[in-house]
Amino acid sequence: MAGPRIISAVHQGVAFEQRALRLLEENLSMSLRRVGGKSDGGVDLLGWWWLPPLRNSNIDNCGAPVTPHPENHYRHQQLSPSSTKRTRLRILAQCKAEKKKTAPKYIRELEGVTARLSSSQSSSSTFPVVSLFVSESAFTRAAILRAHSSAFPFFLLHIPPLAPRALESNGNMNGDTERDASGHDLDDGEIGTALWNPALSRILGDRMQVRWERGDNLQSTTSSGRPAVWHQPEEGPWERLRNWTPESDVMQEDDEEFADKVKAGMQ
Repeated sequence: MAGPRIISAVHQGVAFEQRALRLLEENLSMSLRRVGGKSDGGVDLLGWWWLPPLRNSNIDNCGAPVTPHPENHYRHQQLSPSSTKRTRLRILAQCKAEKKKTAPKYIRELEGVTARLSSSQSSSSTFPVVSLFVSESAFTRAAILRAHSSAFPFFLLHIPPLAPRALESNGNMNGDTERDASGHDLDDGEIGTALWNPALSRILGDRMQVRWERGDNLQSTTSSGRPAVWHQPEEGPWERLRNWTPESDVMQEDDEEFADKVKAGMQ
């Protein structure tokens, strides 16, 4: 009988980055690219967050609302007429797949990357930058307080480890139990969390939330649940924002230029 398959720390980290990217693109309307590596400038993912027009008029002007052409082919879902106008915010993300809770030092590191990038940009930069930290383990209280007090817009997302049965349905067909580099079984039933700080709240306003959803109808790749953006239109109740991103090559040139700035800021 085959024993548990041990996953190396490097493989575990790369796998989590890929899982985080897929979850963000399929549920939070983010279009992202991986930039991990030795010269990644402290950034694992970067791209755009596509949200409804923001109520703060100053941010709306900065965010450059985008109205997709009705004949374009959209990924994941078609939009209702009320959802065809989106604002984009820049996303700068780090991912950590560790067993221990995420400490404030990691928040400070991402904060430093954001600060160096902000200092290299002109004051007339057109898009607000959101620092997104995605962790497979929960955040310590000190880490949450650090992000909460930051002057930069911060978004903390805890994505719990996949359950063994979900891993089996994603390629481990021999039924062996998956374990991390320390030999621990991957947990099941843990609830993820999503929260942002006051600096990001001032951009998004009080009619937008990220909620962690659970249900029997979720796919096995999201056995612990999934994040979702909810918003409240001018008139009407809260509703789940339909997922949408533009064609993958639309923002490619902007992303490459931004990635170069991030790497240059770390040199």
